[in-house]
Amino acid sequence: MLLSEKDARALTEKLLSYVKADDAVIGVGSENYSHLRFAANAFTTSGARENTTVGVTVWIDRKRGSVLHQRSRRRLAQSDGGTSP
Repeated sequence: MLLSEKDARALTEKLLSYVKADDAVIGVGSENYSHLRFAANAFTTSGARENTTVGVTVWIDRKRGSVLHQRSRRRLAQSDGGTSP
């Protein structure tokens, strides 16, 4: 599920509340990706992937630290050979 702007802002604000560094940058993103494969005039496989990514970079005394977290969910379906209606 894609993050709404409201959800992304809430997550960003929550992460910023934990930061004790001199400066910080937080990036939040999400995406949906789907595919469908056809062969012999019917679909053979389909799949979907949902990604949510959060990155945090902080600076303390001119030193930088970064972390990136990515969460993916994948679904794959295969055709039953065209026997279903």
